Amino acid sequence: MEKVQAIIAIEASKNLKNTNYQFYIQLGLVYFRNDKSSFYRRCFMETIFKYFQPRSEYLEGYKFFSEICNQLNNKFFYVEMAFALFFAYQLKMFDNVKNILNIHFLKFDFNNYDSLKYYCMYFFYQGQYFISIKVLLFLINILTSK
Repeated sequence: MEKVQAIIAIEASKNLKNTNYQFYIQLGLVYFRNDKSSFYRRCFMETIFKYFQPRSEYLEGYKFFSEICNQLNNKFFYVEMAFALFFAYQLKMFDNVKNILNIHFLKFDFNNYDSLKYYCMYFFYQGQYFISIKVLLFLINILTSK
């Protein structure tokens, strides 16, 4: 399985812009559903994120990353968790990422800088979600207290 993931990650990083991205999305949903973290998994997810994000394909990104995250064991940090929260925040749609919103302590390899920036991104968007909920509850409280 790891060799297949490596081939998909390498081909996606080279050819994603030149081919139909839906092909790679389908491969990702099949071959990256497991809970095993690896360099190639991170590489593939980062490639998909970098394809969707500049094009403002937020709904596509949300669908893909939230589906991947629904299959994850939440004891370890996976970069797709950060990407799912990024797209969820852009769309203000959090229903499909509820399973990763309340995680505060995740196992993480701090020697990997690329993952560290996404680790920070995960907590940033998690914080944005909680701040927006607090503001919403505050406004509701003010409006209903009159």
